[in-house]
Amino acid sequence: MKKILVSSLLASSFSLLMANATFAADELTGDTKLACEAILCLSTGTRPSECAPSIARYFGISFKYWSDTIAARRNFLNLCPTGDQNQALNILKNEVLSNMQTDCTASYLNTRIEQKTFEMKGLKSEIPQGARQIYCEDENYEHKFNKVLNRNPQCKWTEVRSRVNPNLPRYCQALMEHEYTDKKLTYNCDDEFKLESEFKKDCWVE
Repeated sequence: MKKILVSSLLASSFSLLMANATFAADELTGDTKLACEAILCLSTGTRPSECAPSIARYFGISFKYWSDTIAARRNFLNLCPTGDQNQALNILKNEVLSNMQTDCTASYLNTRIEQKTFEMKGLKSEIPQGARQIYCEDENYEHKFNKVLNRNPQCKWTEVRSRVNPNLPRYCQALMEHEYTDKKLTYNCDDEFKLESEFKKDCWVE
């Protein structure tokens, strides 16, 4: 009876799944309940606060070797009695969710900061705040046998620019593309590296 109930819920539309997510509290207990809730909660972009225990339990499964972590997380998800008839659901549990290194949330993706160093040339007046390794021509140089004071000489410097990584991890992409998830993540910045004064840190939104 439990297998039929869980399978039918997970195979229906995801909005219906989340509307009926309380089935676990009535039918299941312990890690079995948490496993079913984790499947639901990891797969939706409209995650209620009640998901916190199952998410914490899932990502709390960790071993020295990543292969052991994957196996243990897969075993945990398979505690949910969904049956083996639904191939798409089996792929979601055993291949997509079990390979998630982190939770695919906008808040996490926005912590994936990339930095790149650029070598620049220009006038001294163009050097931005925060520039490094600044080298300028001597401000006193000879021009037609006369000493000339050049207050805005040519310079070289380096700039460290940043951006939020615009590329989804493969496991997040796989999650978004699965037919049983409604997870949507959008990158709302351009992919240019920016100076600190121009750098936007909230590029990913759900």
